[in-house]
Amino acid sequence: MIEQRIQTHRYENGLVLVVETLPETRAVACEFLIPAGSAFDPPGRNGTANLLSDMIVRGAGAYDARQLADRFDFLGVQFGTHAGTAHMWLSFATLSDRLMDVLPLCADVILRPHFPEKDFAAGKESVAQSLRAIEEDPLEKLTVELRRHALPEPWSKPSEGTLEDLPRITLDDVREHYRRHVRPAGTIVGVAGRIEFERIRDALGELLAGWSGPPEERIRARWDGPRVVHLPHASHQTHIAVAFEAVPYADPQHYDAWMVASVLGGGSSSRLFTEVRERRGLCYSVYASLVCGKGFGRIVVYTGTTADRAQETLDVMWAEFRRLGEPPDPAAGRGVSEHELRRSKARVKSAMIMQQELAGARASAIARDWSHLGRVRTADEIRRAVDAVSAESIHHYIRQHPFANPTVVTIGPEPLEVPR
Repeated sequence: MIEQRIQTHRYENGLVLVVETLPETRAVACEFLIPAGSAFDPPGRNGTANLLSDMIVRGAGAYDARQLADRFDFLGVQFGTHAGTAHMWLSFATLSDRLMDVLPLCADVILRPHFPEKDFAAGKESVAQSLRAIEEDPLEKLTVELRRHALPEPWSKPSEGTLEDLPRITLDDVREHYRRHVRPAGTIVGVAGRIEFERIRDALGELLAGWSGPPEERIRARWDGPRVVHLPHASHQTHIAVAFEAVPYADPQHYDAWMVASVLGGGSSSRLFTEVRERRGLCYSVYASLVCGKGFGRIVVYTGTTADRAQETLDVMWAEFRRLGEPPDPAAGRGVSEHELRRSKARVKSAMIMQQELAGARASAIARDWSHLGRVRTADEIRRAVDAVSAESIHHYIRQHPFANPTVVTIGPEPLEVPR
């Protein structure tokens, strides 16, 4: 495992810098997590944060929108923004020797955006096109609807916004969202690559010295419980998504939940892929993943199949959920076997090793860790925690968090009967 060097600094205005030095790469990547996500959209104006992420780069500092884009291109920078639930993300990647030229542009975007009125209609139309594309894509629509019903508010709100609310959002709404929520308190800057910590610490401190704002606003979550939802869609296909409650990112059992999702549907040798797709040929796609936030977690399972085999597909999936939750008995295929657990651990560790070599992946990971944990986990810490997961600890986890009372969302010609 590559030796890690992670350093942090908290500025007087509340901004937190987290840096991981990767001496073997020529690149550097940076993630600004600003607490201005869709969780703070005003009632009836879902999509305000998404519009802010579009408008904030339409001119800043001494540059209009075209000049700013040209400047990023001239420096060879891959730059982007998007709105999440808790944060608005500003991301860039470039060669390490260009970093000090890029940071002033980022400071302009954060501190001195123009919000030109002449570009607002184009910004809204760009968002509207994305929203219409979601409505026309059953899989994208399924993802939005599962989030709406399976996650607690405000994570249940589509960070992209809605076509219903979009016409009500004004440029003044976007400016007010910027004024109230783009603040240093709660902002995390994750940087990874070939970089000198002291140099970026001092540069950011100087560039953002005048940035101030109110204290970080806490997000209060609320969930009404699981439900079964069917969205009629004239098609020969049926898309199925199932979400079971799991532990949050910061929970000590997080790694058990991670391994449960991996064993269940994390690859081509997983339970669901083997039984539902390979042995029975019921579907063209099936997988499981662990989705976590502050205070919640979900194991999410997706499959896409033909409408005439959708009910059988769901029934077979349910049988696999039950088998995985039974006491370990390798001969009968119940519980988790040591063989499939070793396979899942190997897959996770391989992904970790590859991630260590990618500046963008590391910048996102360290910023996310700080957001959820207030610290950064080392690769060695994660490896030890993964190694500590056993068939017995997984069985104990599933007893505490059984495959029961899920949220189920389907899109297709006919509703399905959810097994009990």
